[in-house]
Amino acid sequence: MRQAGNPSSVDRLRMREMLVFKRTIPGKSPARRIAAERWQQVEKMKITYLIGLLLLPILSYGQNLKTELKNKLNKIDSIVELTNRTEKKYPKGIMEGPIIYSGIFKKNGGWEAYYLRENDSIPLRIRYNLALRKTYESYEFYYSNGKLIYLNLNVTYYRRKNRNESFERKLYFKDSELIFDSNPKIKDYDVKNILETEETTREMIFE
Repeated sequence: MRQAGNPSSVDRLRMREMLVFKRTIPGKSPARRIAAERWQQVEKMKITYLIGLLLLPILSYGQNLKTELKNKLNKIDSIVELTNRTEKKYPKGIMEGPIIYSGIFKKNGGWEAYYLRENDSIPLRIRYNLALRKTYESYEFYYSNGKLIYLNLNVTYYRRKNRNESFERKLYFKDSELIFDSNPKIKDYDVKNILETEETTREMIFE
């Protein structure tokens, strides 16, 4: 008979088996952990590559549009520069007059138009200036084959707290369609009103 508190040989054998079992429980070795991390990196690279392939056509299309627009603007700038450089070759003229506001019936401003023409009915450039009660507006219209291609607008406010407040706006046209606006946030002078001013000025000079 074994005494209490003294394990028998059978108990000692069981204890040894339990210790061996604890030591042999499978776990993640450093090599397995490194392999798992590499696999995750490879999967992330695959996903990134696939996303890049999907976005590539969209990015390329956007880049092509920017390049195409830039080429159109450069071409128009070249025509404007050529017109200014060769203006002595073409007939030119000037028109001017007062601005009389209805209800006041007195002169309260004035306008002047300097024009450059290819012939009697085809304009090359019109510089139209308006001195109004609160603003001074300066328009420059450029044409190619009789069609408006470029407009430069400068407006100065001289009856406000900040008398030096002004803005500039450049509009580019292709086949009578607006293709670029340098300052679209200006709300006082929308494109429709600007084009109406151009049409009125051109008709006043050439028709």
